[in-house]
Amino acid sequence: MSSPKAIPSLGLESSSDHSERRSPELLRQLGTLYGNGYDSSKALKAFTEALNIYTELGNKAGRADVLCGVASMHLVRSESDVAIRHYQEALNIWTELGSKEGRALALYGLGDAHSHRDAFDTAVAHYSEALAIFTEVGLSAGRAGTLSSLGEVHRLREEFDSAVPRYTEALQIYTELGLEKPRAHVLHSLGDLHRHCNEHDQAELRLSEALSTYTELGDTVNRAHAFISIGEVHCLRNQFDQALEQYCKGLDIYTALGNQKNQADALCRIAFAHRGCSEFDRELLRLSEALDIFIKLGDKLGRAKALYRLGDVHCLRDELDQAARRFSEALDIYTELGEKARRADALYGLGDVLRLLNEPDQATLRLSEALDTYIELGDKAARANTLRALGDVHCPRNELDQALSYYSKALGIYMELEEKSSQGYVLGCLALIHNVRGETDLAMQQYSAALDVYTELGNNLRPAYILREIAKIHHLRNELDAAFRRWSEALDLYTELGSKADRACVLCNLGDIYQDWKELEKAALQYSEALDLYTELDDKGGRCAALCGLAEIHHLRGENCNAIKLYSEALNTLNEPGDKGRRGPILATLAKVHQSQGEYDQAVANCTAALQISLESGENDLRVNALQVLPEVLRLAHPNDETITVPIE
Repeated sequence: MSSPKAIPSLGLESSSDHSERRSPELLRQLGTLYGNGYDSSKALKAFTEALNIYTELGNKAGRADVLCGVASMHLVRSESDVAIRHYQEALNIWTELGSKEGRALALYGLGDAHSHRDAFDTAVAHYSEALAIFTEVGLSAGRAGTLSSLGEVHRLREEFDSAVPRYTEALQIYTELGLEKPRAHVLHSLGDLHRHCNEHDQAELRLSEALSTYTELGDTVNRAHAFISIGEVHCLRNQFDQALEQYCKGLDIYTALGNQKNQADALCRIAFAHRGCSEFDRELLRLSEALDIFIKLGDKLGRAKALYRLGDVHCLRDELDQAARRFSEALDIYTELGEKARRADALYGLGDVLRLLNEPDQATLRLSEALDTYIELGDKAARANTLRALGDVHCPRNELDQALSYYSKALGIYMELEEKSSQGYVLGCLALIHNVRGETDLAMQQYSAALDVYTELGNNLRPAYILREIAKIHHLRNELDAAFRRWSEALDLYTELGSKADRACVLCNLGDIYQDWKELEKAALQYSEALDLYTELDDKGGRCAALCGLAEIHHLRGENCNAIKLYSEALNTLNEPGDKGRRGPILATLAKVHQSQGEYDQAVANCTAALQISLESGENDLRVNALQVLPEVLRLAHPNDETITVPIE
């Protein structure tokens, strides 16, 4: 957050009578005083009055001097077109008068104005010409100011290696001249530069020194700016509590001064720090406060930014309807303002929310429009994210060819950008598609590549998930040793992460492998530990799976009474209307256990119930299983009744 620069002036006096020139000169000085105090309205009024007097007197030098003051105030108000017009007029006058110092001052101002418009090449040309003149005439302060501005342009263009020497030379000159305020400005700029370069210690050192100087000088506004910049450093370090402390100090100053624009900006930064602390309610509150201020000020861009951020936090809170509404409002404003990049961001946010709201056609429409803009702008990272999101739309719809295409394109860009985390995600998605298609070799290659990426990043949660998927493929291939090894690795990671539900799931799968190996005691231990975890978590589905595993162990041991008890307990956990499909296989298995016990009537009842569920659900495997068992148990239950038949398709 930069502050308006102090208004430079040559302080030239006209050659007219003292009584005639005193008034416009005093007005010029008054305008400078107001300008340095950030009161642009009063400054403009004083400058304009002085300008009119100098014009009436025919004092060209005085007029050119004040024109630069007028231009600087228009620049403070972001009216760069007006500023350029005034600076250019001043430059023409100084050129006509042959004043090198005046030309340098006007060129410097033109550089500032073009820099505000992001016309950096033009700005550099004006600054460079001004620098050459200041150097030629020996105006060290002007030279330092121009060096600092050139450093700022390089910083904005992310040409950090070029920015540092400019700032450093300016700092040295201001130190030699004993000019504390501009020296503090350069320290502040250097601090921001180090922050952009992730040199956090150097950034904090420079910014703290600037803050001390601002405090000594009583420069309240720049003191607030420094608090905000120091807060940014803490945010980059993920020290969100410290960041909040600094941001709030800046906010208090802006509020006391009635500086609403910076107040709203500070509220947005505070909201970001609250997110870092996972304080989403507070983030929402601060963003809402900022939005109210932006609306009051008529600041459409600020309003759109706040709306976009609100959409994002609503999304995190799973408040998808509110998120969609906020993204839509931001989108409308960005469209009105012609903000292409931000409009694309809003389209992306809205498209992703529509995906989560299960509106795939609308999601595809928005995301595709965002993608076109990102391609036009050459934003590769955003392009890759949008391709990934489009893949996420098509994959759940089983539109696997489209999903594969989008994910593959996204992966190529992520690899080019060396964006490891996103590479891991997309590799996992590609593996899932190949696995669904039965292309297990390709799936294994993609999962293994994803595992390598996440392991390199030290991300334990995603590798654990990938290990589970790899283990499932090995298990399906009957590669039990490999499956066991991967399940065990996943178990270690979930234990380290403290993820009880995932740990219980892996334990059940390890139990299945021990069961395949006929190591029934070890299998029972795995199922029992999983059952304890699922019971603690009140996970009915998980309890059912663990109970069925234990029941099967007892059945294999010939302990059918215990098996029947456990299968029955598993059935009792499935008492919701949507659980009927899961009850069918258990009933079919329970029928076989009752058959083993000679309890044929119970076997018939269970088998008939399973058959009925298969007919209602269309589960052919379950139907075949039930029809294989039912004739035999009916015959055994009614050995002397030859009229009993079973409908077989």
